[in-house]
Amino acid sequence: MEGVRAHGLNHAAVNCTNLEEAFEFFNNVLGFRTYWDKSKDWGMVSMGITTLSFVLIDEMPKRKTTDGVHASHLGITVETPKDVDKAFSLFKEKGVELIDEPKLHRDESYGFYFKDPFGNVFELIYIKF
Repeated sequence: MEGVRAHGLNHAAVNCTNLEEAFEFFNNVLGFRTYWDKSKDWGMVSMGITTLSFVLIDEMPKRKTTDGVHASHLGITVETPKDVDKAFSLFKEKGVELIDEPKLHRDESYGFYFKDPFGNVFELIYIKF
């Protein structure tokens, strides 16, 4: 992208089957805030410079198992490894579907995977920048 000053990947869209439930989860569990909620089939939340859109669909697609390979996912970064552990405990208390426990990855990042209410996979991760 010669001549273009990009900020990075700060926006993504995920499918959902219920916008109200999406806003509830992302705002009250993950700490996002509502950015746009004026449409019947689409909405958006934000955190810092990151925005996440919800696309309303009738039914979530079936996911194939990954047999140990990382599933397609979006990562939410935190400032410290302790934040990863705190979030894991909080998510567990709130009944979030946890895929694994926090662990150190081969690239020295530290995190865990979880699902939103619609089955989308996310990772909460500390990355040394």
